[in-house]
Amino acid sequence: MAKKKAVVNAPSVVALQRLLNITDGMMFSLVPDNEAVEGEEYEYVPVPVVRHGIRGILGTQEAHTKAGDSVSNIQITESAKLDKHAAGLAIKFSIRPAELRDSVFSCNDSDYIKSVRGNGESGLVDYLEDSETLREVCRRYARNILNGRWMWRNRVYGKPTIKVAFADKAISAEATSTKHFDDYTESERELGDYLMKCLSGSISGDRAITVEGRIMGSGMGLMEVYPSQNYTQGKPKGFGRPLYKIDALDPQHLRRLTRGKSDDEVRGFADTVVMGVAALRDQKIGNAIRTIDTWYAEDPEYPISIEPNGASLSDGDFHRKPGSGASAYDLLSYTGIKDMTLKAQEKKDAFDPELAYLIGIMVRGGVYGESGKEKEGE
Repeated sequence: MAKKKAVVNAPSVVALQRLLNITDGMMFSLVPDNEAVEGEEYEYVPVPVVRHGIRGILGTQEAHTKAGDSVSNIQITESAKLDKHAAGLAIKFSIRPAELRDSVFSCNDSDYIKSVRGNGESGLVDYLEDSETLREVCRRYARNILNGRWMWRNRVYGKPTIKVAFADKAISAEATSTKHFDDYTESERELGDYLMKCLSGSISGDRAITVEGRIMGSGMGLMEVYPSQNYTQGKPKGFGRPLYKIDALDPQHLRRLTRGKSDDEVRGFADTVVMGVAALRDQKIGNAIRTIDTWYAEDPEYPISIEPNGASLSDGDFHRKPGSGASAYDLLSYTGIKDMTLKAQEKKDAFDPELAYLIGIMVRGGVYGESGKEKEGE
């Protein structure tokens, strides 16, 4: 039996809701429009996801053993390419921030809820609102929005330009660093301060933030672009990568089109089908925006995403193991909340990395109750 992890006392039910609610990122070809009005020189053409067949070559180490003398690798796969007349790629999404005070969504301990929410009664959130630590966290979110980190692999085609609109304001920015959080630009400060006001509850009404990233350049027509990929179980033999798509083709419709055809006929037919519109999944965008944790080590090599155990896919490691005092489960325990509240009170006008990580966890959301943690340790 696997050794159980150290148990940290906490309510059996603690659920935090996500505070940066993000839409999927729709992908568009920017096609020059000769009839466009001034300031709107491009037509936004949705990027299609196309299912098609390919004949590749087996290149894995064990390929010869499995395939015998055949070197062919016949697959049905999906790809997304820009319009043939495209001058660039655009990706659009929006963010709706909620308040830190609404972070605790579900908990079976009313005293615990009060100790976090406060509501003007010396709770954790009372000291986090308008604090220097919250300001720094929000500026880091702003940098990751304005540097286009969330465009992921599509950044290979060039340096993105980001446009952000909020509260009747519009900001345009060239991408800045994705490796550090020093020397914030005026745009990053402005967007960060707005996010801080939203999380602190000082802005009522519509808090929507719209974001558009563009990558322009010559020779962009028919270039392959990279939406999110889907993980699926039970894929048919010979099927390659499935891509995330919006307005996806109804599977029943696809079956009706291929009813009565042989497997070979279906395979040939399906390699020309438009399956939907390419998009980046909201979770993928959110993961990039919250890649702000440089507090997991004394001398970090790079920022990692805010995660309960400090999990990093880059190095396949957990940097904040439960029971170490540095994980989300430790900080959200009874003792952790008490200690963090005292620290937030003492350091309201100074930055603190431990509080910054805790704010990031509250913004991220998740389930952190005692029962869930024990299951994980079995």
